[in-house]
Amino acid sequence: MEVEEQGDKKYLTEEERWLIVIASKYFHLTQKEISERFNFQQSTISRYLQRYNETGSIEYKFSNCGRNMMIEEYPQLPELIRHEMVELKQKYQQIQISQQIYNILEMEVEEQGDKKYLTEEERWLIVIASKYFHLTQKEISERFNFQQSTISRYLQRYNETGSIEYKFSNCGRNMMIEEYPQLPELIRHEMVEDHQIKSRQISYNLENKNGIEVSHQTVCKILNNQGFNYDRIKICHKLTEYNKNQRIQYINEISKSKKLNKYIYSDESIFSIDKFNSFQWVNGQEITGIYEKKENQYQNRYSHVWAGISLSGRTDLYFHTSKVDSDAYIECLNQSLLSYKKQMKIRGYVYLVQDGAPSHTSQKTQDNCDNEKIKIIQLPPWSPDLNPMELIWNIMKCSFKKQVTSKQFQTKKQIETCLQTIWRDEITQEQVINCINHVSVIMPHIIELNGEYKN
Repeated sequence: MEVEEQGDKKYLTEEERWLIVIASKYFHLTQKEISERFNFQQSTISRYLQRYNETGSIEYKFSNCGRNMMIEEYPQLPELIRHEMVELKQKYQQIQISQQIYNILEMEVEEQGDKKYLTEEERWLIVIASKYFHLTQKEISERFNFQQSTISRYLQRYNETGSIEYKFSNCGRNMMIEEYPQLPELIRHEMVEDHQIKSRQISYNLENKNGIEVSHQTVCKILNNQGFNYDRIKICHKLTEYNKNQRIQYINEISKSKKLNKYIYSDESIFSIDKFNSFQWVNGQEITGIYEKKENQYQNRYSHVWAGISLSGRTDLYFHTSKVDSDAYIECLNQSLLSYKKQMKIRGYVYLVQDGAPSHTSQKTQDNCDNEKIKIIQLPPWSPDLNPMELIWNIMKCSFKKQVTSKQFQTKKQIETCLQTIWRDEITQEQVINCINHVSVIMPHIIELNGEYKN
């Protein structure tokens, strides 16, 4: 406090000390220029540069005076330190092993010509060149001869953690298993209880239930070693011969139609800011469990939307406000589909391609469609691959996910506004036509596979 009041900040952070050294050594700034640019006292700059030139280090060294005074004030201090060292023996061993691994890796990588494991000084050089001298990754690479992938990795690590230290996961994992031999079985047990559980949640559960601190990276690698991967689940219903024949029949009818410009491919989807997890732990091709969509408990945090596309255009988005029964679906068609039909000046029938949801196939819906000159084309069961609207939903969900990441959505209205913007500004008619054509292209292959899914 006394030093700061005197206006001379003698004790700088590690980053500030490296900034002084790197600004002088690599960017050739004088002490006066460093002082003016980064607001350090010249006496402080001089001291750290002298220490670095003499020792190659920027670490503090406290005199014996301070140590002796501490022991006089706390005579039990040496015994306390000794006790802590005994308690943390394994951690000290881990630090020593990590340093040995670092030295070995550094030698191996240097021999391969791609120096991924840099010295502390080189790591700080990358951070400081980017943060304080505003060099791009390409400029740092060209100026200091580092790989751009290496630069990117260290900048990402610094931005995420504020540190440039190495983390040797394998060393820690092996020591964790030696210390807790039951760890792999505990992790597997957590995974078996919930096949969709994330590695971070397993890590949290182990700490709270068993008192074991283990990183989520270690959890992943232990499960990977047991043959498990956290992968997206593709639910592909096992098609019966009847299903396959229906698919072939549908494809043949579509292929013969001469009114494809009047076909409207429709579908419904849910967009939620509460991430629905479609991943789970799988062992090879074997699914370890079947996931179920849980009832959404956040009524204002998701939106149920309907839309249709055609070779000529697309409908407006329609947002369901209640459970989708026949009445709700009829209202959707009367508002959105009939508006599209009027806008496109379509005379006579339009052909509505839809799946077999109960509200879609009810007699009430059928009668309404007959009155409004809407001819229903039923998709075969278990055939999302034959509906190009599914591809449009995928495009929208990718964009929606980015929006959710960058913005704070809290209400249904915000979600709907975002979706309207994506539908209006990002989904082009060219994309719509490409998606419809893509389905047309895979149809002959499905015929060749006797109605099976095309991978």
